[in-house]
Amino acid sequence: GELSGMVHGEQVFHFHRPLKAWDLITPRGRVVAIEDKSSGQILNFGQRLYCEGDLVVEMESRLFFRGESKGDKPAGAPAEKPARPAPTSTSKVTVPPDLPRRYAEASGDMNPIHVDKTFAQSAGFKDVILHGLGTLALVAKALPKDLAQLQVRFAKPVYPDDPLTTSFWKSGDRIEFETVNAAGEAVLSQGLAVLRAKG
Repeated sequence: GELSGMVHGEQVFHFHRPLKAWDLITPRGRVVAIEDKSSGQILNFGQRLYCEGDLVVEMESRLFFRGESKGDKPAGAPAEKPARPAPTSTSKVTVPPDLPRRYAEASGDMNPIHVDKTFAQSAGFKDVILHGLGTLALVAKALPKDLAQLQVRFAKPVYPDDPLTTSFWKSGDRIEFETVNAAGEAVLSQGLAVLRAKG
């Protein structure tokens, strides 16, 4: 597949124990599934991180390869979501203008949609876009540190200088969250953080 057409769709983390600085990690990855959609393909990539033989983190990345669009979207608008109660908390953060480049360099993901504005515009974006995991990292600062699970759908592109507002709905050990941009469009949706049981 053409990498410029690839976007990170969803991400799931299961943390079996917290990672510490200087832990020596052995990653293992495999393709779990490939799904054909009308608008492209989804590659489901699973990774497991081991520390001294113990499984410490399981991850699943759903990567979307935008295909040549096969006709128009199906007719009929999606049903309106039921209104949520008021959030238990909210947080605001503005995307630093140099974050896409810094995150690209730190993560090794130098896909030009993240670092080259002209290229990003040729791929249909208005500017370089921040990696989904970069957006999640900005938002997750407001979450408790000791999580058992974290998952999210990367719903819309996030750009440098975007002001992001995240709403959190806490219920017991579960925190649902959604992040919107200045236009009120969800950029992170179906967010879920599950706290580790105190033991």
